[in-house]
Amino acid sequence: MQTKNNLADCQLFRGKYRWIPQNKKLDNGGMLALYLNTYMKNEIGKSRDQWTTSDYDNAFNKLPVVREYVERILKEYMQS
Repeated sequence: MQTKNNLADCQLFRGKYRWIPQNKKLDNGGMLALYLNTYMKNEIGKSRDQWTTSDYDNAFNKLPVVREYVERILKEYMQS
C-alpha cells in the first residue's frame, strides 16, 4: 500500500523547510519527522550527534511549543 504525500503542500513545508517534500521517498510521517528533526537542529544550533545532555534537555523543553504549532497547522490544513 502506497501512502500519498498529501502534506507536501502544507504550510509547514514553506520557507526554509520547503526542501523536505521534494524528497519523493518520504511519506507524510517521514516529512513530519524530518521537519521536527531539522527544527530542533536549528533551535539548538548544531547537529544532534554534537548535542550534550543539556542540549537534549533544552530540546525536550521546546517540544511543547513545536508540537502545538504543528498540530495547529495540520488542523488548519486538514480543514481546508
